[in-house]
Amino acid sequence: MRLSELVIISHTRDGGSIRANLINCSLATDQQVEEFRCAFQGSGLNSVDAFLERRPEYMSIGKLAMAFVLIGYENHDRLFGFESNWLRTLYGRMATSYQELPKNRVAFITFNYDRNIEQA
Repeated sequence: MRLSELVIISHTRDGGSIRANLINCSLATDQQVEEFRCAFQGSGLNSVDAFLERRPEYMSIGKLAMAFVLIGYENHDRLFGFESNWLRTLYGRMATSYQELPKNRVAFITFNYDRNIEQA
C-alpha cells in the first residue's frame, strides 16, 4: 500500500482530518466516511483507484479523500522555482506565441493525479 492510501485510511478514522473536512464541508456524512474507510481498508487492494473501479458507490468520497491528500503535497515555490525545474527547461525550448503553441509536436501523459504541467 502506498503512502497516500495509508494517509487516507488513517485520516478517515474518527477524529481524522480528511473525515473532518468531508463532514464539515457537507460532502459526506460521518457514516458514509466510516463505511468508505472500512470498505477500502478491508478490500485487500493497494490503491484507491483499484478500489474505486470495483466500488463505484464510493467514487465521490474516494476522489475527495485523494484530493485532500494530494493538495498537501503541492508546493507552488518548488513547481515554479528556478532550481532543477525540468518544466521550465521544456517550456523554454517550446517558447513561442500562444497561437503557435499547437504546432509543437509534443504530447503529455500524466499519472496519479499529477497537476504539475497544468499548473505550470
